[in-house]
Amino acid sequence: MPQPVPLIPITLDKERHLRFDFNAICDFEQTSGRDFTALSVERVRASDLRILIWAALRWEDPTLTLEKVGGMINPQNMGEIGAQIKKAVIAGMPEEKEGTGDGPPKEGPSTG
Repeated sequence: MPQPVPLIPITLDKERHLRFDFNAICDFEQTSGRDFTALSVERVRASDLRILIWAALRWEDPTLTLEKVGGMINPQNMGEIGAQIKKAVIAGMPEEKEGTGDGPPKEGPSTG
């Protein structure tokens, strides 16, 4: 049985919890028109960031709109938001099974 996707806390207007499950990934792709797997941390547009946060929070609060989420983001919290989104995306990816090559490397992303 699949493991539940981990929740990553994030402080915005209040403490909320990011979850990048399949629904969030589909919501991102349908709303942005971009391929989720092709996103690069260095090349995420502001509109992508807003959609990513919205998509990952909708499971907890279906009344959220893009405009509400955009009002929660400001220059002072963008660093924390970026770090928490990265954690949430990594947490939502499958773990590699020994010897199969399935999933991301166990040592995590390169900090290089």
